[in-house]
Amino acid sequence: MVILFNPDCVIALVAPEACLKSDKVKEFIETRLKGNIVLLLKSKELSYSSIEVFAGRVLIRSTEAKNIIKALKKCFGIHALFAAQEVKFETLKDLCKQVVPLCSAVTNGTFAVRGKSFSFDFKSRQLNETLGGALLEAHPKLKVNLDSPKHEVHCLAFKNKAYIYFESVPGASGMPVGSQGKAVLLCKVGKKSFPAKDCSALAWLLMRSGLKVFVVGVKSGAFAKLSEWNSGKTLTEISFEQAKGFYSEGEVFAFFSPAKKLGEAEGVSKSLELGGAKAFAPCLFFAEKTPFN
Repeated sequence: MVILFNPDCVIALVAPEACLKSDKVKEFIETRLKGNIVLLLKSKELSYSSIEVFAGRVLIRSTEAKNIIKALKKCFGIHALFAAQEVKFETLKDLCKQVVPLCSAVTNGTFAVRGKSFSFDFKSRQLNETLGGALLEAHPKLKVNLDSPKHEVHCLAFKNKAYIYFESVPGASGMPVGSQGKAVLLCKVGKKSFPAKDCSALAWLLMRSGLKVFVVGVKSGAFAKLSEWNSGKTLTEISFEQAKGFYSEGEVFAFFSPAKKLGEAEGVSKSLELGGAKAFAPCLFFAEKTPFN
């Protein structure tokens, strides 16, 4: 009987930008990411039994691994996603015995084991060597190639359980929305309105940098397509006067505009009338490609 790999969870690898922070800040960012994931899965009506954070990763237990990965590809703060299967074991030898049958697609060609051990009983190197040896013994036609293998077998091992996966799906990277504070995007100031595509592109970039974005001067639903990048929530629309009030109260710390000309950028900043406060205009200096331009 062939034992097939049957994913029962999704592992989301937290973006490297978050992992470089201090322990306290990293914990805050991971908590924010977990909250965003919960909101996004709820908006997509995807079920899961539990979500937990460990070792720079978020583990989502669910039988809907494929759909969850599809949804989380648009969740900022995730570097990569993996459909994984949990395996419970007692010893390293027992772990390898259970993992080999799951690797039914890894029978010929080249392969590499990418193991990571968080167990005190064996090191990552031992895991790689032992599991690799077990696969070679079961499938003599296999050959090891650590640089550019045809197959990769990933194994995250803890004290009595491990997670097995084979493929990596790229995430949106960046920082979790809301982890870096709040800002206002000025899409219209006075009689000056900026193109919708430029506003959407800049809003996307600000969200990827970890900001929760309030928008000024747009029609209701203008940013509907951005909601899937914002945990399923539409961006909050506020008035120009509300935006200035939020800034004065410390609710937001910066203004941004999609201005691409120096005169436009200066005009937006002048209109703020907040004691010298200026609106940042990053589009003056670069034009990064986004899903909206």
